Order: sequence, then C-alpha cells, then structure tokens
Amino acid sequence: MPPSSSLPPYARNRIDGVALSGAPDLALFARPAARPSSAREEQERQLARVSDRIRDAVIEWCAGRIGRPWHMSELVGYVRERIESSPESAGRVLRGLRDRGVVSYVLLSRSESLYRVDGVRK
Repeated sequence: MPPSSSLPPYARNRIDGVALSGAPDLALFARPAARPSSAREEQERQLARVSDRIRDAVIEWCAGRIGRPWHMSELVGYVRERIESSPESAGRVLRGLRDRGVVSYVLLSRSESLYRVDGVRK
C-alpha cells in the first residue's frame, strides 16, 4: 500500500472500506455531493426566467392596446423599461405569441413598424 501522504484525503486511514479504528467507514455509504450546476444550465435557467418576464410584459402591452395602432419602438421601450433585454427580444416574443395563437395582430405598415392588436388570449 502506498504511503498515506500519497493517497487522496478520502482514502487515508482506511483499508478496504474499513477505517483503521476498526469501525465501518460510513462515508462509503454517503450520497455523493450534489453536482453544481454547469454554467450552461444556469444560463438556460436565466434565459427562461427573462423570457417569461418579457412574454408577460408583451401580453400586458398588447392587452392594453387592442384595436389601436402602435409602433414597435413603443413596445420595445415598454419592455426595456421593465426588463433588461435586447431591443429585438420584444419583437421576437411578439411573433412567438402570434405563432402560438396568444396574440392576434396586424402589421399595418412595415416601413413605419406600425401594428394593431386585434385580440389577446391569456
């Protein structure tokens, strides 16, 4: 057996799973420590949280403007006042809500980025 100083800390003072004191080494039966979240998992959680907040803000905006025209810059400003996000996020979320049938809107003028919400399903 190698000298104890060359063994990892968990293996020192143990022989075949029994502590040198003669008592069973209960550490062998302990649950492994929880694996820390990876940076990617944490980023995905943060993205989901922010996306949910943006979605809620876009729905709130649309519900308050049914039948009235508005510019995309107004929606972007509304969302960014409430949530730190990129300027493109509000439009991307709006399109996603339309695709899922949550928000119904019409693009009145592409050159002016002018829209009108016809309905919101919550």
